[in-house]
Amino acid sequence: MNLDSIIKTLDDGRERIQCVEVLGKDNNNLILISIYLPSTGSRDHYEEFKDTIDQLNEIVLKYQDTHYIIIGGDLNEDLGNIDRINKRKDYLEKFVKETGLKYDNEGKTFVKVNGEECSELDYFLHKLGKIKPTHKQVLNSVMNNTSDHHPIKMKILYGISNDADCKNLTKDCTNRAVKWDKVDIDLYVAITNEQSDSILNMPLETLEQATSVLEQVHGFLNDAAATCAANKPRYNAKPKLNVWSPDIKLALDEMRKYYAQWVKQGKIKDPENNIYQQRLRTKRNLGDRCELKMLKSKILRNNA
Repeated sequence: MNLDSIIKTLDDGRERIQCVEVLGKDNNNLILISIYLPSTGSRDHYEEFKDTIDQLNEIVLKYQDTHYIIIGGDLNEDLGNIDRINKRKDYLEKFVKETGLKYDNEGKTFVKVNGEECSELDYFLHKLGKIKPTHKQVLNSVMNNTSDHHPIKMKILYGISNDADCKNLTKDCTNRAVKWDKVDIDLYVAITNEQSDSILNMPLETLEQATSVLEQVHGFLNDAAATCAANKPRYNAKPKLNVWSPDIKLALDEMRKYYAQWVKQGKIKDPENNIYQQRLRTKRNLGDRCELKMLKSKILRNNA
């Protein structure tokens, strides 16, 4: 199914608001609005905050009689904190009440630098008529998230095509956070070192090349973490090979030995140098063994 045929970008709103229209069955169309309300960091933050909400209000009034509406994003105010009272929050709550938008308070989404979860700033505001959405979920264990906000998720049953086409849209593809206390760090380092060397000389002159490199790095870091971490619950596990094996340990020890000698020599890259040749040989040997073990583990996980 080509989603481009049912999704149209709209010009409503300015830089803090992005809107798309999703064409539904029987002309029951949906407006999806991404919003980022101003924080309190600037001198004119209140005026910017009000102006952005006024833009949102215009969009809701424009489409509320003809479309379902979902607004999602960072509101930079905690609607669930009854102890926090300020004019920004009052203006936001007035907008929500007057437009009849609904939302859930389900957990803190903003994380301080020290790792403390402190506020719920991210929401879905919606007008969906008879459609009943699931409660908002705070995804606080997503492995790839580098933001100081947890992602949030909400599902609706919405007809855009036949049921067969919709199945792929409901698949949960989030990667769970790695439990680093369960990870074999030595094996993880060995795998990532072996893989990272292969991209060091790749060109980075264009956006496409940089994107390709980042995708490869993202991919092998995910694979290495999945290989080295015990992610499955015990009750769901089946007998399988241990990822860390004696032959990999021997290969790693041998590679470390020649790597240390190579560093001591000054990292000379001379094809005639015996230590350099042994360094390359042991590195390839470890890589081959790790790849074989990763392949076996992947097969076992797929069959579990």
